[in-house]
Amino acid sequence: MPIISVKINVDKIDRSRFFQGKKGRYLNLVLIETPDSEYGDYMVKQEQSREERDRGEKTPIVGNAKVLRSKGGGGNGPSPRPASSEEETDW
Repeated sequence: MPIISVKINVDKIDRSRFFQGKKGRYLNLVLIETPDSEYGDYMVKQEQSREERDRGEKTPIVGNAKVLRSKGGGGNGPSPRPASSEEETDW
């Protein structure tokens, strides 16, 4: 099973989307595949409600994620990509 590494720019998080759960405060995030991107295998955004999506509202990209291979090379994800000069992608 592959390991996914996620990097978040916490300055971009809309803190009004935090919610209280039984064991703490939470924030729902979604990973959207970006297979042809130089920045990673996924972009990370804050989750939206169905109503927000239906209205065409957008949330900012708060980070990136990439699939890491396991030591044994048994990962089934894409090969790691070289880091670009972008601040958000220096893994």
